[in-house]
Amino acid sequence: MKIVSIILLMLAISGLVLAPPGPQPKTINQCTEIKQPGDYVLTADLNGAPIPVFGGHSCILISSSNVNLDCDGHILTGPGVVFLADRGLVSEDGIVVPETSDHTTIKNCKVTGYSDGVHSLSNSNLLITNAFYQNLFTGGYIQGDDNKLLYNAAFNNGGQINLFGIVPVGEGFYINNGVRNQISLNKVYDNLVDGFLIADEDKVTISSNDAYLNGINYDLTNNNKNVLFTGNKAHDATGEDGIKIDLIESAIFSQNEVYNNFNGISIQNHKDILFLNNRIKDNAKTGLRVSYTTNAFRPSNIITSSNEFSGNNIGVYIYALNILSSKGHDSISMGSDHFYNNKLVDFDVEKDDMTATKFNGTSENLRLIVDLSKVVFDNPNGDYKDDTVLSMHHELLNGDASQDYSISWSNKFAPLPALQRSFAQKFIAIEPWVGKPVINSITWNWDNAEVQNGNYDENWFYIAKYTNFNGNWADIGATLDTTVNTLTKTNLFIDKFGVYGILENKPQFGACTNGFGC
Repeated sequence: MKIVSIILLMLAISGLVLAPPGPQPKTINQCTEIKQPGDYVLTADLNGAPIPVFGGHSCILISSSNVNLDCDGHILTGPGVVFLADRGLVSEDGIVVPETSDHTTIKNCKVTGYSDGVHSLSNSNLLITNAFYQNLFTGGYIQGDDNKLLYNAAFNNGGQINLFGIVPVGEGFYINNGVRNQISLNKVYDNLVDGFLIADEDKVTISSNDAYLNGINYDLTNNNKNVLFTGNKAHDATGEDGIKIDLIESAIFSQNEVYNNFNGISIQNHKDILFLNNRIKDNAKTGLRVSYTTNAFRPSNIITSSNEFSGNNIGVYIYALNILSSKGHDSISMGSDHFYNNKLVDFDVEKDDMTATKFNGTSENLRLIVDLSKVVFDNPNGDYKDDTVLSMHHELLNGDASQDYSISWSNKFAPLPALQRSFAQKFIAIEPWVGKPVINSITWNWDNAEVQNGNYDENWFYIAKYTNFNGNWADIGATLDTTVNTLTKTNLFIDKFGVYGILENKPQFGACTNGFGC
């Protein structure tokens, strides 16, 4: 007996004695209702939706908590939406998780031909991973808290357009009315309306997803708050917007790539939004379109920092209309953003004629505040050569006349005054499209290295403006501060198109030589 014990001990040490196997997963080979907790695995492809649920039917109904369902790559194929003479349209879903079922995992499934691929209702701790959806309405319709969508693909949902004379909505994923949901590492494409429709979510994280060829790639609507949207791709939308944002509060958008859409990002009805380190490029109309209208949130504040706007028709477009508030002023603050190679203009501000509005019986002088801090307007290559770095403060008041103006990088297009030269070819164009805006304060910034590298004397710097109207360069009267490397003009009146540049007017230049203006 002692020898046997020693042998067993040696086998255990060597790893040859294994622990007894745990419970084996239950197998499923037909549509069914899962009523008990445990592990389940599909052993066959399934068809149809015979299980009654939600006034319709499903193929698999998970009516217990603590269920792990592994489809093992098998396909669930459904009839889509069924039309019954006495009931009209009946929803037929692939997998349904009702509100009584928490802590559920669904993985390795392919769900096609149903109304909704997976439909969950007000449950928590649902994990869906490695699943593929191709259905008539929605790939995944997810409600509830603490749910996770990881590594899923949803495509061609809503693809059947003429169904009993109606047009399906067609979303890859519809996530709503939850807290702390996580949507990560999914690929969503070729959906009729939205890739992702996110509504009424709190503390939602949307990260590292790739959405493309959807009507709208990401549609964030209807009172989302505390949103983290990071590391996503939104491109080649077939409709209006790569990312549409409406009714959102307290959100961070960081390190996303938004390209080849009509509008890259459209946002309205917003409060406390940060855009940080995003690349927004090659969108046919605007990179970032911000609307300030009659707003559910007041004040409406946006901060952008270190974003790249390139190759769009308009880099950033700010539109103000009918601002109503008794709680403060709307604002957008931009810092260290990088504009280059935008086709029409880099930066555009438009304010419709906003008559003085009475709020709670009082007339208010409301305003939109636009601030730039060291924003870079760069040459088309975007390599920080011949670039102008601007700071600006502009208050657009309620009751002012309509006004619309733009700021863009510019080449020098006319000879400079004799015996003067440009400081590092820093030129911008400011153009009034409507009205005669007055910018409260605008500042040109530079650093000491630029002065030293070109052997400039900044004590002789000034801002000159050229317009075709008068055919020459004129000093606009900016204030020079060599201690902080700035030239500042207050109350810049932009009644006509003009190109502005920093010139050096040092009298000992003598005759013009190569590298100098003339």
